[in-house]
Amino acid sequence: MSHVVRRPAWGVIDLDTDAGQVLVREDWKYNWAVEPGAAAWTLAERRRFHGTADRHVWGAWSGQLRLNTSGGHELCRRLPQVSVNFDIRWVLSGGQWTVNVVKLRAGSASPRSYVQFATRTIQLDTLDVDPHGVQNDAGVTRNRFFTIPHEFGHTLPAGSGSRSPVDDEYGTSSAHVGDADSIMNIGRQVRSRHVTAVIDELDAMLPGCSFSA
Repeated sequence: MSHVVRRPAWGVIDLDTDAGQVLVREDWKYNWAVEPGAAAWTLAERRRFHGTADRHVWGAWSGQLRLNTSGGHELCRRLPQVSVNFDIRWVLSGGQWTVNVVKLRAGSASPRSYVQFATRTIQLDTLDVDPHGVQNDAGVTRNRFFTIPHEFGHTLPAGSGSRSPVDDEYGTSSAHVGDADSIMNIGRQVRSRHVTAVIDELDAMLPGCSFSA
């Protein structure tokens, strides 16, 4: 296989030029915190949390978009489209993202999870792997919303080199509040606007080949 790899600060983009596949991967270094009154994390619990988070991100983000290629590069003639997958990897050192996960005691409510894009920090808790009901500002409700795939969207910049992440779309301030099916609203669907940074990076990887959704 032939791979072209680019490493922006927030992740790794690997273009397999033989298979016509793009893998966007983030390395997550976890801090395993415990709420007072909760038992310490076991290794099995840590593995189960990451495994579930990984499946949620892959299942929600991967395979939803195919990018068109254009230009004089031979890849464009051979591969008019490429597929895009997204993955997270648990690392013990380094990594692009520090992920603080709080193990909650039984009966505790889930605090609000969030991403601090400037410091590449993610705040999660043990209830974030469970589905829950949500409502956006347009009054639309969903009964099986998953937090981690939504928060993963905030780890992607709004464009190559942007200091701002892909933003929430469930509030009245968003032009996309009416798109309830969007993963950055309260749905599960990835839109081309969510992967602008990925497209920008790909455009810089192969001179003579441009990518578009």
